[in-house]
Amino acid sequence: AALDHSKPSKIRYQYQMEGFDDNWIDTDATRRTATYTNLPPGDYTFRVRGTNADGIWSPHEARIAVTVKPPFWQTWWFRLLMLAAALLSIYGIFRWRVRRVEAQKAKLEAQVALRTAEVVKQKDELEAKQGEINQQKQALEQSFAQLTDKNRHIMDSIRYAQTIQATILPPAEEFASHFTEHFVIFKPKDIVSGDFYWLAHLPASEAAPATTWLATIDCTGHGVPGAFMSMMGHGFLSEIVERERVGDPAQVLTLLNERVRAALKQSNGAGLNNDGMDACLCALERQPNGQTQLTYSGARRPLLIRLATTGRLVEFKADRKSVGGGANPADQEVFSTQSWRLQPGDSLYLSTDGFTDQNNSHRRKLGRHWLHETLTQNGHLPMPLQGQALSKLLETHQEGQPLRDDITLVGVRL
Repeated sequence: AALDHSKPSKIRYQYQMEGFDDNWIDTDATRRTATYTNLPPGDYTFRVRGTNADGIWSPHEARIAVTVKPPFWQTWWFRLLMLAAALLSIYGIFRWRVRRVEAQKAKLEAQVALRTAEVVKQKDELEAKQGEINQQKQALEQSFAQLTDKNRHIMDSIRYAQTIQATILPPAEEFASHFTEHFVIFKPKDIVSGDFYWLAHLPASEAAPATTWLATIDCTGHGVPGAFMSMMGHGFLSEIVERERVGDPAQVLTLLNERVRAALKQSNGAGLNNDGMDACLCALERQPNGQTQLTYSGARRPLLIRLATTGRLVEFKADRKSVGGGANPADQEVFSTQSWRLQPGDSLYLSTDGFTDQNNSHRRKLGRHWLHETLTQNGHLPMPLQGQALSKLLETHQEGQPLRDDITLVGVRL
């Protein structure tokens, strides 16, 4: 392609792959090859031209015809073969899917037939059982009607028992005849109560001055069992004080303990129960100078006194034993007394443990602290207002929770 070769180092060359390169590519004598690695299949002409030492291009070109054959996967017959294979594969997959769907359909039809037979069988069984259920339903309705009737009779009996129990409780008029003011908070857990409060007045006699007795009694249990105990305790207490004229509160509790233990066959630990009573019992003797002599005895229930002159709240501790129960023989159950000279305007508070033991929604008890705090803050108020304050305290603490025990709280002012 060059004009001469007298000075090879000054000769320049150009080459072009016609059909692939758009322009000539320059090179020199030191590079004797041209490399193409990405030629598409087709026909090409490789052209080369050169210069002489003076840089004059030769009018003659060297040409080489180049044919790049396509690989077999780019040939028409291979593509046609792949298309046919793809169509056959699609048809085969389609036929396989059809056969699979038909097999699943047949399997489902067999399952449906089996389940249908089972459903029909179950339907027959259910219809048979429905007849039995209807018979049982009729029997249950009969039983329910009988139970409803019996429950009505029982509730009527309990309500009548409530009426009877109410007759043993002293009315407001009796309190008003012996005390300046009073309040009573009495809340049975059930319709009838195991708590009761008791008031008796014994006129003066040659052997003893006039005495007013006041007590709150908490019997074991609540509802009907507690009501039985309360009726028994009320009868024994009235018998000992009003008929036998026993004047010492400690002796009264001692005798009450003996009779309860005997009635419940608890003597010498042979009883089958430990039922008993907690009691707060006061005897009040009016003195000629207007003062009142208080004698107190308690079985697990303390007495609170608010002094009118100072507003101080005094607590008399009770003996740590109950009336009745099988823990100790009767001859060991001797109760103690405590005395105090009361002034006009002083207040007494007697209670069972239901008030302070009442829980709220967090299962916390109201406790003695809040009772004492409320009495300290409200003790100067009239007794009815004190009762309202204590009822509000209980209701607020209770947070809608049901009563856990019978509640009795009595306040009187001299």
